[in-house]
Amino acid sequence: MYAVTGLGFVVAYLSDSSNTLVTDAMGVVWHTRSIAEAEATVGFFTMIFVAALSTVKLLQRLLVTHIR
Repeated sequence: MYAVTGLGFVVAYLSDSSNTLVTDAMGVVWHTRSIAEAEATVGFFTMIFVAALSTVKLLQRLLVTHIR
């Protein structure tokens, strides 16, 4: 589930080409494409990485218990 959530940000970034301007409460203007890019970057380097690392650790544990 963690990997699916992380992949959701990446897929949303890759599939959506719209770029609109939004203004936050402090008056700073942001591009929605930049926000999506930041979400995809964080999702890839944290959520997907942790999910892949967890999968490797689980497979290692299964392999060790299977050999015994």
